[in-house]
Amino acid sequence: VSIGLENEKFALELSANHQDAMNTIADGSQKTEDALTYDLAASYTISDNTGAFATVTNLTDETYIASRHPYGVRPGAPLMAYIGLKQKF
Repeated sequence: VSIGLENEKFALELSANHQDAMNTIADGSQKTEDALTYDLAASYTISDNTGAFATVTNLTDETYIASRHPYGVRPGAPLMAYIGLKQKF
């Protein structure tokens, strides 16, 4: 689910992502965890050919088990942020 605002120069989007718990063994004795994470993305048009963007994933830094196999318990992605420029040629 996502909601956003956009005009000619600026865009902002907040999204919610749900991952349900899953069995990792057929008999159901081991499962991953369900998780609800939020992402935030923004972009700004500098000119016809240039834009800037920023993205934050897992905004609340939710900790959850994303997988148990093949190498044991592995967590989901942590809070991450990145920024960048886009250039059209």
